[in-house]
Amino acid sequence: MEKYIKLINGDTIPKLGMGTWFLGEKRKTREQEIDALQAGLKAGVALIDTAEMYGNGKSEQLIGEATKPFDREKLYLVSKVYPHNAGRGKISESLEQTLNCPLAQGGNLRKEMQRNPILLKLAEKHGITLMQLLLAFVLQNEHMIAIPRSGKKEHVLENAAVQEVTLSEEDLEALNKAYPVPGTKMPLDIV
Repeated sequence: MEKYIKLINGDTIPKLGMGTWFLGEKRKTREQEIDALQAGLKAGVALIDTAEMYGNGKSEQLIGEATKPFDREKLYLVSKVYPHNAGRGKISESLEQTLNCPLAQGGNLRKEMQRNPILLKLAEKHGITLMQLLLAFVLQNEHMIAIPRSGKKEHVLENAAVQEVTLSEEDLEALNKAYPVPGTKMPLDIV
């Protein structure tokens, strides 16, 4: 499986990242979250996704602390800005503040996937969890990156291990058949 995706400008970024939505918001889980991010960085997951709206900057502060012992020149930070900061002069200011400073959770999709015999069979075939199978499916697409939430060390390490999984064409066909691209607009269910 390719570990990097090439951008239009020729630069490359890792296909697997660590998401930080809700990280840094609870004092009691702070050390666990820092440990998780550092474990991911040690496992070679060098892309971290954040946003100024994640805990009103607390996620970004947590990332700053977690990445302190690492060579930051080798890390990739993905961020988003509030809509009110999307104007010409505000984006740079918002990004400066950022620099200084989700798998199935909604709807019924998760429950359905946990009972789907095709998914269960494929996960068993590869000796991986259901969530690892779904992550491998996304990462195998040459035009996609995946940024699963990364608040627990064991999940980050499971996610990093997926980079060594290769799904066959037959596996991909089975997954595409089980979950075809929708023909109409529909609400997004977070996986």
